Amino acid sequence: MTVMAEKEVMQFLASEDKTFQEFCDQVLKYISLKEEIEYGLRKSVSVKRLGMFELHCDDLIFAMAKRADYLANKLVQRMSKDHLEANKRLCEEFEQIAEKALTTPANTSELMELKAYIEKVEETTIYELENRLVQAKDRLAFLLEYAISTPQDIRLNNSTFQWYERIPEVFTEHKVIIQEKQKQYEEALKLRRERFMEELDTYSKQLEEFFGFGDLADVNKYLKKAQALEQKLESAQTTTLSAFLVMKLEPYLEQFESISEAASKEYSLEKALEKMQSEWDEIEFNLLAYRETGTCILSSVDDIQMLLDDQIVKTQTMRGSPFIKPFENEIKNWESKLILLQEILDEWLKVQATWLYLEPIFSSPDIMAQMPEEGRRFTTVDKTWRDLIKQVLLDKHVLAVTNIDKMLDKLRKSNEFLELILKGLNDYLEKKRLYFPRFFFLSNDELLEILSETKDPTRVQPHLKKCFEGIAKLSFTEVLDITHMKSSEGEVVELRDIISTSKARGQVEKWLLELEADMLASLQKVTDESRKDYESCLRIDWVTKWPGQAVLCVSQLFWTLFVSQSIVNGKQALSDYFDLCNHQIDEIVGKVRGKLPTQNRVTLGALIVLDVHARDVLALIKEAGVSSVNDFKWLSQLRYYWEDENVMTRMINTQLAYGYEYLGNSPRLVITPLTDRCYRTLFGALSLHLGGAPEGPAGTGKTETTKDLAKAVAKQCVVFNCSDGLDYIALGKFFKGLASCGAWSCFDEFNRIDVEVLSVVAQQILTIQRGIASGGEMLLFEGTELKLNPTCAVFITMNPGYAGRSELPDNLKALFRPVAMMVPDYAMISEIVLYSCGFVSARALAVKIVATYRLCSEQLSSQFHYDYGMRAVKSVLTAAGNLKLKYPDDDEEMLMLRSINDVNLPKFLSQDLPLFSGITSDLFPGVKLPKPDYVAMIEAVDVHCQRLNLQMTQNFLKKILQIYEMMLVRHGFMIVGLPFGGKTSAYRVLAEALGTLAENKKLVGMVVENRVQIIVINPKSITMGQLYGQFDPISHEWSDGVLAVSYRSFASSTTPDRKWLVFDGPVDAIWIENMNTVLDDNKKLCLMSGEIIQLAATTNMVFEPMDLEAASPATAFKRFRRSPRCGMIYMEPELLGWDPLMSSWLATLPKTLTDIHKQILKDLFYRIVPPCLTFVRKSGAKELSPTNNTNLVRSLMNLIDTQLGGLSDEGKIKTYEDKIVNSWLEGMFFFSLVWLNIVDNVDAPQNPYSLLFPDGGSVYEYRFIKEIDGSDAAKFARLEFKATWELWVEKIKDAPPIPKDATVNQIIVPTIDTVRIQTLAELLVTHQKAVLFVGQTGTGKSVYLNDFLYNHLDKEIYKPIIINFSAQTSANQTQDIIMSKLDKRRKGVYGPPLGKRTVVYVDDMNMPMREKYGAQPPVELLRQWLDHWQWYDRKDCSSMKLIDIQLIASMGPPGGATGFCTTAQRCGPV
Repeated sequence: MTVMAEKEVMQFLASEDKTFQEFCDQVLKYISLKEEIEYGLRKSVSVKRLGMFELHCDDLIFAMAKRADYLANKLVQRMSKDHLEANKRLCEEFEQIAEKALTTPANTSELMELKAYIEKVEETTIYELENRLVQAKDRLAFLLEYAISTPQDIRLNNSTFQWYERIPEVFTEHKVIIQEKQKQYEEALKLRRERFMEELDTYSKQLEEFFGFGDLADVNKYLKKAQALEQKLESAQTTTLSAFLVMKLEPYLEQFESISEAASKEYSLEKALEKMQSEWDEIEFNLLAYRETGTCILSSVDDIQMLLDDQIVKTQTMRGSPFIKPFENEIKNWESKLILLQEILDEWLKVQATWLYLEPIFSSPDIMAQMPEEGRRFTTVDKTWRDLIKQVLLDKHVLAVTNIDKMLDKLRKSNEFLELILKGLNDYLEKKRLYFPRFFFLSNDELLEILSETKDPTRVQPHLKKCFEGIAKLSFTEVLDITHMKSSEGEVVELRDIISTSKARGQVEKWLLELEADMLASLQKVTDESRKDYESCLRIDWVTKWPGQAVLCVSQLFWTLFVSQSIVNGKQALSDYFDLCNHQIDEIVGKVRGKLPTQNRVTLGALIVLDVHARDVLALIKEAGVSSVNDFKWLSQLRYYWEDENVMTRMINTQLAYGYEYLGNSPRLVITPLTDRCYRTLFGALSLHLGGAPEGPAGTGKTETTKDLAKAVAKQCVVFNCSDGLDYIALGKFFKGLASCGAWSCFDEFNRIDVEVLSVVAQQILTIQRGIASGGEMLLFEGTELKLNPTCAVFITMNPGYAGRSELPDNLKALFRPVAMMVPDYAMISEIVLYSCGFVSARALAVKIVATYRLCSEQLSSQFHYDYGMRAVKSVLTAAGNLKLKYPDDDEEMLMLRSINDVNLPKFLSQDLPLFSGITSDLFPGVKLPKPDYVAMIEAVDVHCQRLNLQMTQNFLKKILQIYEMMLVRHGFMIVGLPFGGKTSAYRVLAEALGTLAENKKLVGMVVENRVQIIVINPKSITMGQLYGQFDPISHEWSDGVLAVSYRSFASSTTPDRKWLVFDGPVDAIWIENMNTVLDDNKKLCLMSGEIIQLAATTNMVFEPMDLEAASPATAFKRFRRSPRCGMIYMEPELLGWDPLMSSWLATLPKTLTDIHKQILKDLFYRIVPPCLTFVRKSGAKELSPTNNTNLVRSLMNLIDTQLGGLSDEGKIKTYEDKIVNSWLEGMFFFSLVWLNIVDNVDAPQNPYSLLFPDGGSVYEYRFIKEIDGSDAAKFARLEFKATWELWVEKIKDAPPIPKDATVNQIIVPTIDTVRIQTLAELLVTHQKAVLFVGQTGTGKSVYLNDFLYNHLDKEIYKPIIINFSAQTSANQTQDIIMSKLDKRRKGVYGPPLGKRTVVYVDDMNMPMREKYGAQPPVELLRQWLDHWQWYDRKDCSSMKLIDIQLIASMGPPGGATGFCTTAQRCGPV
């Protein structure tokens, strides 16, 4: 190993003719040298003795070995370099062959060249390349042992050897291309040959003629022929009809006609084709920028699709015509283009729909990291999408997309990718759900939202409550370790083990699974510790030291233990323990009456409920003389035992292990004999591996009892409100979650599901029950293998005999043990709840509550919205508890009376109020209620009434305060009453007042209020799917409804503001049933997608119906004394009256009218209107459209408003004396009164009116005219009051004559009726008053109004929209028709072009077919528009405000197929 060796290596590397084998020999030589030096020399000459010296050779040996290794590596590097270059050359040659093989030849010569080239490649070149590949393999085999490859080298090697597999595929594809092109060129060659043959024949004939021209003597003759031909051509240019007659062409006329007809048809087809092509010239795609993605989406393709469908049909019809031959190729090409456009549109919209769903998901880097394959595919699709959109934006013309290269293929490929992505996404979510089964209870969107929070675990907290019933928040350390769990009530429980979220490495489901296990272990630990502590301290102190759930459980443990010991020890021991129980209850009740933190108060309230039941059971055992712990009276009770360091619950001969699910610190249900019976049945069902099925009327506690049993044994109980739209797929997902995580489910209103679905559900439940019975650990459920938790259970509750209920199939009935639930013991429940609230005289007060409701049901009138059931009792108890907390030292009877009044007075009709007052005064003699402290509230209400120009009457104020009080005790309430009762104004004023109080931080009672956010929906103006949400029938993709979006936004809001979701529309069983779990104590909206949304504590559900005749018994009212879920406030128009309306109207009159003028109008109203209204109501007069008094008076004011135009000009009015203006006001009032048909005889006033009707004829024959309106001044020159009554007939003289060329159906003969209708319509429409024309069929309503809109309105200002309602008209159609004629002014605001007004004329407004319960959705849509000036975008559920639009309508009187129209009372009837 000298310098010579290095020189040799350098010379070896410099020579170009060395083979790879020679390189290998050199490398092996130096490697063997290295090994010989390292191992051979080290052994022999490691240390050399040289006399008195020792020569240590280790460093020398190491240096020599290193030099040998260096030389070997140098050779190897050169070999690697040569190998890579050889591989690159190989790849380039292969790529060159592949590229050439896959090119498409442009002509025949290129085709032949390509074929020859590939044949040569296949015969020789490919074998040479294969030999080189073998050499490359040998080289690689050597280099893998001695060289280190970079990732780039590995990829190159991989690419090189893949060509061996890829090149046959290239040749196969090449053959396909060659075959296609060869066939194409052969056909083209045949066609050219045929054409050539035809040309050859032509030349041959000409040639034959040339042979005949060979005689020179006939040259003159040939010349004459040529000249004759020239003359014929010249004469043809000046041919006349007489020349044709000379030709005697009559025998050929039929042939001429057929030729002419064919030519005409061909011409018309040609023109039709040109017209179709020209129709696309101006049509462009509407592309809208999509959020902040930097790209666009296709919008509004309906018009394009309509034209495309129409043209495809036309084109196919034209192709079948016998006259299309001359344009056959053009029409075929046009049809191909249209069909290509149709296919592109279909694929485009399909890609867009899926892209819109997936784009927000894959925009999350966390999701992209967790789903790399799907992420790559989506990136590809996204790039394709953006590229295509860019190309479309360059030329937006619709037909231009057919010229974009391979657009259809790209879209189809994108759709294939998207289907794979969706499948991958669903598989990914399924894996996550199987890992953490509680994810089965979440919708896909919710789950994706949770899984995307990989970096910040704290952002998962808003979703915790969806997975864990009792956990609302977690305590995180600085390093994001979890130490405590918190309930929504604020209770904190320390976890046994600290959970490290960082160890999960971003996988949320991992630390959630740890949290689930730690939650169970922590609760078991807390229960054990509190059990040990129970014996070491006083019970009264112990109850406030531990979490509520542990207190209740351990208390029941020791009660069971002490009762068992007392039974064994005899009667005296039972009596002693009974006294001790009473003493303990008294202690707890005394503690409740004092000042306590909210947490402890809730715990003690629940403990009192259980302690009172425990005492009652003990009394029963004592009275029955039970002497054995095996006596049935003792065994039939729910008992708790501590066994093997765990709690075990028993009832009769069945037992359930305590679940340790943390459920927070929540109240408990009062246990009555009915509750005990239900518990026993459900316990027995679980021991037999069956489900439980409580059934009975609304308000009997079916769902609450099931939930309370789950609380008693600490199990998660998922309540789901069933609807008729649920399918077996959604339920199957739910069952997977139950079976995997061991939860209980309670399917509320189970018999609302369709029978077809129930039969499948029976098999699903049977599969789970059989799996539990078999004792297996795994379960195959619908093709998915699940880990089975045998503690799961399915319960169902049913309301029999209500609307929309199915009969359960027999195979499903067999899987559940039924238990009948009837009316509970109101007195017992009231007594125990009052005890838990700290009332001393609870028993006496409970008896009075029950007596109040019994007497009300017997003595008061029967109304749909009256409620005397369990939920009404509960509302009173809640109100009483709140008052006791606020005023602990006040008289209890006074607090109870106030609670009863607050809950019940709002719903009673005026005639029932005295009776109710008599009942309460008898039950609470001598109790006088102090006025509640609402000073600040009343001041705020007064301010906003003035601002909104409303009158704060005593009745109106009372109703506002009743709404506020109802809002505090009920999260769902209904404001019921006929139109003009002030319902909408009342809640709007209250909302404004609460906002003012919040700004000023003033107390209401003892609470600081918050401002109010309001969303208004008319539930009948859209379909059920558009309200709640629906699955796409084809893709099964879920889309949210208006209610779901609004409800979710309120539920996820973190602001302290109050939120009111107002349903202004009819309440019926079709849609309200889905709200049952929202309106009861569950407070959850259950969507068909499986999503369950918890109602925020700050949210109220407000319903504003006219009546409750069609409402569901389970939801709103009680027939047969069923209990509703909603509070009631009844608002009668009669109590409000029309006087406040008139006062508000007078404040809106022109400022030119003085107080004296307003007093004149007021006197006219007070003097004339009441007797006229009495006449209408009591004389037997029949109204064509039902109205109420306020409606008529409002219409009177509207008509007066339309005549006040001239009086608003201050300059003009000053030129007239007061007596003249006064007389005008009288005349306008009388004219308006006449046209409301409420005229009656009234005694003459002391001062006679200035302008009374003329003596001759009827009042309907005259109209009131005045000088200031711009009428002919000459008419008024001699009149004292510058106004007069003119016959309507006079106006006919001004009518224009009927045009001579008018068709019969266009002629409208001017009559007194046409003049009157047109004048009134003009007055109302030009003053923006909604108007409804009612009359029998055939009276000319439609004709007159159409003529008025098109011929008498200023076309520069007014744009009419005519809508003819029929029985089949839907709300969606109505909305689409109106929206198609409006422009977008700005975001969320729509209207006609600026400076214009749209008049929507609805003909036959009451014609749409009524639904089962009487609602007319198109009419409800119009009502939402008239009341709130908005409706909702059905695609994105956003609010759309409508401006500069007014309504005019006509209809026949109700009867037959048509009915009373709710919108009628929003319009002025004529």
